[in-house]
Amino acid sequence: MIDDFIKQTVSFLERTDTRIHAPEIRTVRYEENTTSLLMSDSEVVYLNRANISDNVLLGIMFFFSIIDAKVDLLHPELDGESFRQRYKRMTKKSDDEIILSQLFRILKLLRNASVHSKNSIVIKNNEITCSYSNMKTNFQLIITKLGLELIYSLILELVKTTMSTSLYYSSIRRTYYDDIKANIKVFADDLGDSSLLELSNGIRLKRGVRYKITNSIFKIEKDYLIIEKPYDLPEDEKLYRSCDYEVNYNGKNYLIPSEALDSNNKMDISHLCLWEL
Repeated sequence: MIDDFIKQTVSFLERTDTRIHAPEIRTVRYEENTTSLLMSDSEVVYLNRANISDNVLLGIMFFFSIIDAKVDLLHPELDGESFRQRYKRMTKKSDDEIILSQLFRILKLLRNASVHSKNSIVIKNNEITCSYSNMKTNFQLIITKLGLELIYSLILELVKTTMSTSLYYSSIRRTYYDDIKANIKVFADDLGDSSLLELSNGIRLKRGVRYKITNSIFKIEKDYLIIEKPYDLPEDEKLYRSCDYEVNYNGKNYLIPSEALDSNNKMDISHLCLWEL
């Protein structure tokens, strides 16, 4: 039942005008003396989109309901607990667990304001300010509209990949989380520490445009895999674009991000298993 609720709610939201910042995958294939862009997988465009983007309170309620249901699936033992207790008892060991808990924490604050103090949420100059209090605590959040859109985008990514243990997806999620934190100017809630939890120093993959090279040219030399023909990105695009190389080696398929290669486009062969498809 919970899984069906998540799927149906996600399906509805994908047919609205909610702005989702999903990585754009551009498939590339090397041809003789050139490269060919085969296709670009980007956000699906629907002819009849439901207009909900201007209703911030509605968006908050939808996305909180999704992440709350996700917590139910992962932590059935927390059923019936208050939102505060659910957060406090959620495991926060891995980066993915930290990300889930902190998204829940942020949206808990916004959800409670949406229900109990609607006038406390103000939108001005592309910033969302939420400030309210109860007898014990002052709740505050200042986040850009982009930051809220990134929260929504990351929630959809989390539920679609079922919090995959794949290093590839986890590495993209770290980048989303970093960018969300950069778009939060003020945060204070009833959970003691006023700062959101930090992630590990694990690898981050760029979340903008990613070029997937389907017929990578590589060689194995000593203990290294070497990409012999790296995809050439203009310098001004390297800040937000990157490449993934499809590699078949010893009967297994791998997707190796350029962020995992050194400056000579090499990777220790012992790390190859981390990127198996």
